[in-house]
Amino acid sequence: PKHAKRVQTLETCIGTQLGRPFKFDDRTPLNEEAGGAMDRLQVLGDYTETFCHKRKGKAVNVRILVLEDFCVTPLSGKVSNGGCGFLNLPLGLKCQGVSIHSHEAAERYLISRSADSSAPSVRIIHTYDAWTTDQGLSVAVGTGLTMK
Repeated sequence: PKHAKRVQTLETCIGTQLGRPFKFDDRTPLNEEAGGAMDRLQVLGDYTETFCHKRKGKAVNVRILVLEDFCVTPLSGKVSNGGCGFLNLPLGLKCQGVSIHSHEAAERYLISRSADSSAPSVRIIHTYDAWTTDQGLSVAVGTGLTMK
């Protein structure tokens, strides 16, 4: 309810790109993830596990789309420095002992949480970007969706 208008706008935009109406079937509850990015990923994993368990045995392929900035956190060791290349960062992100070094690794984590022999299709759109300005200021933002 809190973000209903934003969700409706997003569904309309996705539908426009797909060339057909689109509606999210479900969404995670609003939670406070005090531990940051990996707390958020664990919440998504818990949700994936519960959702897939409820659908176990049904002949419907589960497709999961995650639009997430992970608390404005990079998932890879490469961060843009304003269009002039990339900075390599040592990121030791782990979720329940699993190394998360990219959005693909996060997708594999969610698939592993499905607790079902028919693994879901998972796509994470990491809505995050970072760069360094010409003056040397580091900027990191949750971008939302862009045409990039």
